[in-house]
Amino acid sequence: MWKKIEKSVALCIAAILVIVATVSGTLAYESYIEAEWQSTKNKNMKVQLVQQQRTFDAFGEATGLEPFENDKLLVPLVASAQYDGSNFDQYGMPKAEGYVDQIIRVKNSGSVHAYVRVILAVPAALDNANEAGDKVLHWNLGNRFMPDGDFSSTNAVNTAFEDVSWKNSGTALVDGILCNLYTFTYTKPLAGGKITDAAAITGFYLDEDVNIVDGRILLDGVDTGFHNDDVAIHVTAQAVQAYSFENAEAAFGGKDLPANPWSEEMN
Repeated sequence: MWKKIEKSVALCIAAILVIVATVSGTLAYESYIEAEWQSTKNKNMKVQLVQQQRTFDAFGEATGLEPFENDKLLVPLVASAQYDGSNFDQYGMPKAEGYVDQIIRVKNSGSVHAYVRVILAVPAALDNANEAGDKVLHWNLGNRFMPDGDFSSTNAVNTAFEDVSWKNSGTALVDGILCNLYTFTYTKPLAGGKITDAAAITGFYLDEDVNIVDGRILLDGVDTGFHNDDVAIHVTAQAVQAYSFENAEAAFGGKDLPANPWSEEMN
């Protein structure tokens, strides 16, 4: 899925945490972050998205994690982002200059145990190829992310990610753009005040075959219909109190929190 990027494209990333709000803008790449909670049954149930990025020293080595910052510039990767046994750092992230970190986890900021999930909405026109390598926009699963910085070749897959069930959950119109929806459900209850060990995703990048012509994003000479200043990614976090349900599937099986949070029924 991961390939070297050789074309230079300028993208900006904006992270916005809101409570069921409508956000608009014209940055090159915007990640609209929304948080929701189920308050009808339990007033102590709250959830929020946690976004992070790595910090680096003067030699380009990762030194820690910090809150995600806006206005990122995406530049070509200078190495492959596919794990080959030696090219990932202690956080399970690619040692590739230009890789855009967007580590997305969930915090249960309430006081009761909860089942939590993340829903990602990606413009379908940039994501609809049958083969991952043919997509315009790529995103990196969090199956190797180690928040404690203990990644090594002996634990090349984060065992915490085994507790995350993810799937393509259909499509939705988000701000008039057809998007593919991806749902990442954490199968174990999350205690109040805790953050998930596993990440849903850790970053994005454009395919190496992308070209920018007069601001328009082209793949193999075909116009995707997007300018490089109007691509938007939407992310939302949801939670349901755990004590009433046998498992996460049952918790999210009702109509209170539909898999498409941008549907008309949520307006």
